[in-house]
Parts: sequence; structure tokens; C-alpha cells
Amino acid sequence: ICPPGFILDGTGSCLFAEKNISLEYFNALLNSKVASILLEYISPTVSFEVGHIKKIPLKIANTTTHEAISAEATKYSKEDWDASEESWDFTKSPFIKSYPDGNLISQAWQENNETTNRNINNLALLETKNNALFIDEYGLQDELSPSVPEDQITLTRPDREKDCQRLMSYAIGCMMGRYSLDEPGLIYAHAGNVGFDPTRYTQFPADADGILPLTETHWFPDDTAARVREFVRAVWGPDTLEENLAWLAESLGQKTGETPDE
Repeated sequence: ICPPGFILDGTGSCLFAEKNISLEYFNALLNSKVASILLEYISPTVSFEVGHIKKIPLKIANTTTHEAISAEATKYSKEDWDASEESWDFTKSPFIKSYPDGNLISQAWQENNETTNRNINNLALLETKNNALFIDEYGLQDELSPSVPEDQITLTRPDREKDCQRLMSYAIGCMMGRYSLDEPGLIYAHAGNVGFDPTRYTQFPADADGILPLTETHWFPDDTAARVREFVRAVWGPDTLEENLAWLAESLGQKTGETPDE
């Protein structure tokens, strides 16, 4: 399902709905086991052309149910994608959205972990239900099982190290003024400070010169390690600062004998 602002090309074809059949219905069909098995016979290669998709037989039934499943499944997938900085609709790190001053990063990660696993389970149930409906409608009960292995659910899995790397990426984005703790989404993406407004960064100021030294020792008062410390303090408060830095350093691969700052 493509939102406004995207176009198709030769290697990324799009389907357009006609008459009384919605895109959500086609989305449900093309993400079902029925479509997968049919396409294996129609085009046993690595790609599908327009003609292959047109050959899938349509047996229209329960369109309202399929549309509802498609809409809910799309919601889970979009929420997962929007948690990534690559998404146009990215707002903030998922660790920060729901956690006021004084909490622990470990608690934020655990809560996000539970939410992610719950979404994976919910999406698996939706896909299984969608498969069961199409299998029944096409009379393929003796040929296909509706169940969906968990590893085929494409939502991002919780990973403490990678998740903390993403948190650091967002933190550096805040340091560079790309993001702000005061406002959601992209704040600044220009060069040379053209149009830059420092008043949009009150909770955590953007770096004054846009230079973030990364050195083996603490040579600069505004180096990356020092600014990470400021960021963690700004988000989770001073009372848990040392505990949060220790957990964060451990997550990122702290070596024996290293301090969290190191």
C-alpha cells in the first residue's frame, strides 16, 4: 500500500483498484498463501511481471473481512517501519516516546520489547486468519495450511545491541539538530546553518558548530561521549544517569575494564 508521494517504475510495479474492489482486498489476497502458491506455478522465477499478477484468478468473497484484516496488518507494518529513521514519518526513538524524566533505559527497552513481541504475535494471527479465509474460499483446504511461521513475520525483532545503536543514531541526530526532544519528526536537514532556529532545541541543545569529536580520551568538553551523557540526562534525568550509562555501555559492547564513557 503506497501513500501519496510515491511512484511506480519498471522494477517496482503498482496495482490500481478498479470498480468496487478496494486496494485493501488485493493487498490481503497478494499477501496470502493462496496467491503465493499460484504465483509459484505462474512464474517460478525470482520476480513477477504485470501479466503474472493478472493471471491470478479472483474469487471475490468476504471483501469487508479481508479489507479489515489488511488495514490492521498494514497498521502494524507501518508502525514498525515508522520507528526507523529511514521512514518519512519517523518521529522519535521508540525508547523516548512514552518515558518521562526519571525512568531507566532498560525499562524503556523492555516495554518496547514487549510491545514489539505482542505486535508480532498479533500480525501472525491476522495473517493466519487471512490465509484461512482465502483457503476456504478457493477450496484449497486439502492443499494448504493457514498457519504462518513466526520467522515469516517481517516486523523488526528486539535486539538489545542493535536497538541501542539505533538510540545512539537518534541521539547524534539530536546533537546535529536533525531532530529535537521538543518536537517530533525531522527538524533540520539543510547546510551551513541556513534557516537554523536554536529556539527549537530547549530540552537538549543542538551542537554549536556541528562537529562531534570521537576520541579515545576526553579531550573536548563537547565530544560525542560527553554529549551522550548530556542526552541521557536530558531524557531520563540525573537520578538514574550512571545506571543508564552503565546499561547503555554494556548493551553496546563494553569491554572488560572499560568505564561507560570509554
